[in-house]
Amino acid sequence: MSLNPGQAVIGDYTSVTYESGESFDAGDLVAINSGQIVTADDTNDTNPIGVAMADASGSGEEVAVAVRADGLLTNVASGVTAGVELGTSATEGQAASGSDDFHTLTDEGAAAGLSTNEDIPTGYAAVKF
Repeated sequence: MSLNPGQAVIGDYTSVTYESGESFDAGDLVAINSGQIVTADDTNDTNPIGVAMADASGSGEEVAVAVRADGLLTNVASGVTAGVELGTSATEGQAASGSDDFHTLTDEGAAAGLSTNEDIPTGYAAVKF
């Protein structure tokens, strides 16, 4: 069975509810802009605060955002490996190698090393933040 983006893979998490400022997908890295949640990137919204736990189809929706997690399924760049520190990337909502104090617990698209029978979809990794 496959895990869902934005889902806790291991351990606990803390979430808060924010209003969306645009559409995004569960598992996307998000930032705050003008009091609303938007996808984080390395150009405009460069300070990620957490990971969206649900999809938003547009602005004005109430969405849970994980702001601390032991391991949450997060949108990551292709080829990211376990043990890497992450930051924002040029692709909105996606984490890549960086220095924002998020760390991968698995390789992108793989659960190797975790004690789980679940599959991690391509484009996602378990991330601690």
